[in-house]
Amino acid sequence: MRRASLALFAVILFGGAAFSQQDRGSITGTISDQAGAAIAHAKITITAVGTQNAVTSETNEFGQYNVPNLPIGLYAVKVEASGFKAWRREGLTLGISQTLRVDASLEVGATSETVTVTGEASLLQTETPEVGTTVTKQQIDQLPLSFGGGRSPETFAY
Repeated sequence: MRRASLALFAVILFGGAAFSQQDRGSITGTISDQAGAAIAHAKITITAVGTQNAVTSETNEFGQYNVPNLPIGLYAVKVEASGFKAWRREGLTLGISQTLRVDASLEVGATSETVTVTGEASLLQTETPEVGTTVTKQQIDQLPLSFGGGRSPETFAY
C-alpha cells in the first residue's frame, strides 16, 4: 500500500513536467496602414499548409493580434480589412515554442485585390525568452561522450 502511495505521489509531483514539453508555437503581430496607423478589427486567417486547417482571429483596437497554441509546421497568414487590399504571406515555418512575429502594412484598395509577400521570416525571436529546438538522433550521436559513457538524450537534457 505504501509503495502505491509513493508511486501516486511521484506521478502527481513529476507529471506536470511531461506536459511542459510543448510541440506548439504562436503567431503574433501588428496590422497597420501605410501611414503606420493601427487597423482595428482586421480579420487574420492563419492556415496550416499541410492540412489546410485554418484559424481566424481579429486585431484589437491597437491593431495587434496573437494566435497561440498552433502545431509546429508551415503556415500562410492572410489579413483582410474593409477598405484595404488583402495581404498574404506564405512560407512561414513555425518551430517548437516559437513565437513568430508577422506584421503587415495594408494598402488602400478593393478587398478583392491581394498583396502577396514572399520571403523568409526572421529567426530572431523578440516576443518571448523561450527557446526551443529539435535535435535529431544523428546530431546526438555526433556529440562527445558524457562522463557516464553514453549518448542518450536524457544525458543532455540537464
